[in-house]
Amino acid sequence: MKYDPEGRLKAADLEAGLKEHIEQLLNAFKSYTGKKYPAAYENIHVAYTHMFRVGQAMSDAIVDQFPEKFEGKKPSDMPKTGMGGISETNSSAILWSFFGFILASAVIAIIARRKSVNN
Repeated sequence: MKYDPEGRLKAADLEAGLKEHIEQLLNAFKSYTGKKYPAAYENIHVAYTHMFRVGQAMSDAIVDQFPEKFEGKKPSDMPKTGMGGISETNSSAILWSFFGFILASAVIAIIARRKSVNN
């Protein structure tokens, strides 16, 4: 943030957080090149979660500084993405999947039996 007169997010704090993130990424890279893969994975995970918190702090400060830009922008309901739970599942799709599985199993059984008879 270029200018924040009310000190919601201090530039020095943000700089320190970004330097820490860079150190975490460098540690991950060193672990990876040293073939210490579990350590590399852990370092990447730590860097990811740390940066997520930095982003959260930045977004909180921006929303706090400019609340009028974000009023009324929150959706009242989650969008229908097609990734809902079982209650929203089309039962005919499950039925067709079940019949497809039965048909595929029958075809595999017939092929296996023919191969065993021919040998």
